[in-house]
Amino acid sequence: MLIHNSRHFSHAFADKTVAEQEAVIQSYITLFLQRISEANTQSLDICLLLNCLTFDIVGDLAFSQSFNALRDSKLHVCYVPFSSFVM
Repeated sequence: MLIHNSRHFSHAFADKTVAEQEAVIQSYITLFLQRISEANTQSLDICLLLNCLTFDIVGDLAFSQSFNALRDSKLHVCYVPFSSFVM
């Protein structure tokens, strides 16, 4: 069964696809680092920012659409139902 399923996902891990995804991920990491530097001496909720980073990356890679959580420093409304499955 595993052999049959791997065929469906093999295109997602092709060199070209991974290279394209790298640019997307790098853009979110850059924004993440900007948010950290903007905090300067203020307190920072790193857990919130990491959740925003992860949610935006997954949204972009899975749905080709960012949830803009990192940009807004605020979790998307879909995060609450989604997080109950993960935690």
